[in-house]
Amino acid sequence: FPRLNYGRYRGMNKTLLVSVFFLLLAGCSEKDKNYYAQHLEEAEVKTQECREELRKATLRQDRRMIDKMKNDVECHAADEVLKEAKKLKEEKERLEREAKIKAELEREQKRIGERYGKLTWQEFIATFAASECAKKPATINDKGKDKNKDRDYECRAMEEMYKQSVKFGKAQLTQVPYEKLLAQKGLYCVDSQTKPSACEVWNESVTELARAIFDKFSFNELLEQEKIYCEGERDASHPACRMWAQFLDERKKNIVKQYMENYEKLKTDYNACVDQVDELRKEDKWEEIVELSAAYPCKYARDARIQLKLGYDGFKNKLK
Repeated sequence: FPRLNYGRYRGMNKTLLVSVFFLLLAGCSEKDKNYYAQHLEEAEVKTQECREELRKATLRQDRRMIDKMKNDVECHAADEVLKEAKKLKEEKERLEREAKIKAELEREQKRIGERYGKLTWQEFIATFAASECAKKPATINDKGKDKNKDRDYECRAMEEMYKQSVKFGKAQLTQVPYEKLLAQKGLYCVDSQTKPSACEVWNESVTELARAIFDKFSFNELLEQEKIYCEGERDASHPACRMWAQFLDERKKNIVKQYMENYEKLKTDYNACVDQVDELRKEDKWEEIVELSAAYPCKYARDARIQLKLGYDGFKNKLK
């Protein structure tokens, strides 16, 4: 009989035992996020099991088991994977909804463009203003749901073309010199001066041009502009005078606001006014006191003091 090589078989047995050991070890190892990310159904089952065990432990008031379940690595891994999967699903659905809405809007915009594309910006704004879309804004929500969905897509397309018309109109009108554009009010503000209208575009354009002019002036220089914009045939109702008055009022409010935000500046200017008024009192120059109190900066320092609820005593006492 041939002799058996028992040493060989013993070596094979050792190798087999080691392999089985590592297989069992792998089967008993903790399942992490990577595992559950590839096995979502198992993650669902594991999460339900963990919640049930935690519920039972809570009912038994088993603090040891409660702590164990709260710190269970697999429970946390499965739960996190499910939360991340939910976020990814919601994001995918959101992108799909947005793509659908975008496609519907592009279809309507093309149709609206073919229908109204030959109108001037003034004509389209007037058309939009007379439409039902101007009275009832589009109401499609983020999920693309609405009882009157088709009409709302149409209104959204109309609103987009309206915005483009306003943008084009302003780009055109702001190229016109300020004084000339003021004189053209009658061309744009015939029928309606409310929003939406060509008059609205004219007003915004005039305001933009006026700001570019008036922002260059200091406060006292801006006061001097009254002689240019509010005298002669230009009374208080004239567009030029009204625009100047609007910016002057804005500047006044800004001066008071700056004083209220900078107490040291307020104290310096207000106390300087107290010194000037005191000198005028000594000489009984009461008319000059009235003029000084109504002029910059004393009037606005006084207004800021009052709004800060620091009282007002006719420029008798200095701020501390």
